Amino acid sequence: MRKTTTLTLAVLISLMALGVSRASPEQWTEATRFTGSADQNTAYFTCNHNEWRLNWTYTPSPQYPTLAGFACTIKDNESLTVDSIIQSGNESTSGLTYIHNKPGTFYLTIGVANLVDYTIIIEQDLNSVPEFPVGLLFAMLIIAIVIATAIKRRARFKAI
Repeated sequence: MRKTTTLTLAVLISLMALGVSRASPEQWTEATRFTGSADQNTAYFTCNHNEWRLNWTYTPSPQYPTLAGFACTIKDNESLTVDSIIQSGNESTSGLTYIHNKPGTFYLTIGVANLVDYTIIIEQDLNSVPEFPVGLLFAMLIIAIVIATAIKRRARFKAI
């Protein structure tokens, strides 16, 4: 009986660790990129890893560099806002915006004023934990309990 309990606990702890462990060091890779010079809603893109970021840059218009404006809103597949970037002028024309613990499908709403162009590169940290469906974790937990119960019953049957 103690072996069964120990086995069940070991399986449960291992399953829980799958959902919270994080490898290192970071390994960023491009998932997709968007470029343009005008307002747009992008196509949907998917980030399967927990850690991802927007590596963005824009070029202000030489005529009105101090009046340059760049806004980018990250929205999930239900059109809920995840994060936003709002920049103006010609001093901070690039940056990184990090998204933590939010895998899924997204799109960007981009608004610009007095820009020559912009580039947004979506990058994922391949060493962060990929999306792990909670339903699968629950199913694995049920299977572990069923197996532990079967082993326990079999041990009782042999004892009789």
